[in-house]
Amino acid sequence: MNNKLKTLCVGALSAVMASAIADSPKPAESTRQTRIVATSVVLADVMTTNLTEVSRLMSPAATKSWVDFAKSMVIDGNQYFLPDFFKVKYTFVGGVDDASFAMGLYNPFYDAFVLLRVNDSKRVPTIESLRVMTVSELRGRSDAPEFPPSAGPAPGERYFAVLWRQVRLAGDVFNARFLGADAPRRIAVLGVSGESHEKLLTIAKARLGLLAKVVDDEKVKGQAVLSNAVIRDRRLADKPFVSTDKSTQRTVKTLATLPDGVRKSFALISYFAEGGASNLIFYAPALPTLLIQARVQDNGHVCLKMFDAHVAGRKVVAGR
Repeated sequence: MNNKLKTLCVGALSAVMASAIADSPKPAESTRQTRIVATSVVLADVMTTNLTEVSRLMSPAATKSWVDFAKSMVIDGNQYFLPDFFKVKYTFVGGVDDASFAMGLYNPFYDAFVLLRVNDSKRVPTIESLRVMTVSELRGRSDAPEFPPSAGPAPGERYFAVLWRQVRLAGDVFNARFLGADAPRRIAVLGVSGESHEKLLTIAKARLGLLAKVVDDEKVKGQAVLSNAVIRDRRLADKPFVSTDKSTQRTVKTLATLPDGVRKSFALISYFAEGGASNLIFYAPALPTLLIQARVQDNGHVCLKMFDAHVAGRKVVAGR
């Protein structure tokens, strides 16, 4: 068997029940790659929605690591980090040995990975090892700042261009560390300094504060409601407050092709103010690699942009 699989970056397009894995026949050599991708979708979903369920899919050591980490990320008595982290995620699959594979779940808003060593040699795959690390610490540069997309881009930079550059750079870091046949073992022996935890907690609190502004500021809250209505309701596309620029019209046409259930599920994931306008970022749970930016002026004028990581990410190259 080829010990070096090409890295896969796949969107978890739908929730898959863990029982589906158990009911599937043990894969032949030629179908292992497909099963690995499906397994990554299941694991991402279970780890997001049911902390107690992970004990069925993890080794005791991995379960303890995950539960201890989750408890340490509680903010004001609430578990905010876990559901927020998995709203937008990119799944990277790396090196494979005879019994296991390396996997990374990356969120660009946190610029961090949940790294897994998954044993898929049994009928029901299990997570043998788990680490949560920021990209900077994974690179061995714990002093390097994470990209803070919640705070908006630097002057002169496009928000999504920076965001997708982070996805590409994160993929480069993952590839550099976890493409060889010994990659699963590397995850198992990774050391974590604790700086990743502190940075993630800081980012989570900052995101909470920014999103709280959407609730507390009546103007911003109204802009969020208006832009979300434009995204969800195709009947509003021709209203005078919706921009006629090419980007908005292209986004409106694309939204019109989505099933109503998906379109109506778009919800706010990030917010920042720039140039006198509110910038509201929306995501749909069924399309975690797709984001929509609504830029709303004080007069209620709405401009939309849609970004798909699998398309825009290929166009963003550092230094160009």
